[in-house]
Amino acid sequence: MKWYEEEHGVKIQSAHSDGGEKKVGNYKLDGWIEEEQLGIEVNGCVWHGCERCYPEDNTLLPNGLTAAKQREKDARRMEFIKSQGVNVQVFWECEIRSMLDKDREMRSSFKKYLDDGPIDLRACFFGGRTGPLQLFYSPKDGEKISYYDVTSLYPFINVSTKYPVGHPKVIFSTKMFTGASRRITILDWLF
Repeated sequence: MKWYEEEHGVKIQSAHSDGGEKKVGNYKLDGWIEEEQLGIEVNGCVWHGCERCYPEDNTLLPNGLTAAKQREKDARRMEFIKSQGVNVQVFWECEIRSMLDKDREMRSSFKKYLDDGPIDLRACFFGGRTGPLQLFYSPKDGEKISYYDVTSLYPFINVSTKYPVGHPKVIFSTKMFTGASRRITILDWLF
């Protein structure tokens, strides 16, 4: 959105604006240019079932819908928004990537932008985001396959789990762990 604002000399209302995303009925637009009465949508190919990237209608998307069902859902959404007199310009993720490959200035601009989205510190406690977008891939010459752990379980474990403290003690007998009032387990003693 920032690049579009700079490139076209407009102000875009988005999720990061004071007023939040522009609502049209029950739907929200990714971007809204008030002066032009123009909505902007940026569709992630994997989430919206881009026809170029996911040509098979029965491809299952991460949201549990098939590409065909998601496209139908998006078409109904667009139909409603346009019925309210709103023009919408839709950009697909693959189109933006193609533009970045061809336009050096655009690529340079994108690299300098920081994600200024709202941060929710508690979100790190909800485990990892795992959703394989492709279960098998053979890299082409010069390609490298990588794995990135975006949100790890590690912070949650650090907050919610007991760890042994101090230096370890060598235990030669189990007699010290029994008593008249209660049986002390090794784990109770360690923590």
